[in-house]
Amino acid sequence: IELILNGPLDKVFDVKEPQFELPEKARMFDSRKCECCGEMCREDLVRFQDGKVVCLDCFKDYSVRWKVF
Repeated sequence: IELILNGPLDKVFDVKEPQFELPEKARMFDSRKCECCGEMCREDLVRFQDGKVVCLDCFKDYSVRWKVF
């Protein structure tokens, strides 16, 4: 434990170039205001409902369930 906490860095860590490519930079999304609750949310997560922009919490799912006879 003493070596890990207080030892020289070259004894504790092995520093070298990674063997993999770095992931792409994070994509930035604009924020949109929910027209129901007023909260801000990421633009890619908004839904349109009754002509309004709504967040996922305010969005009411309208999935159609087909009945097979």
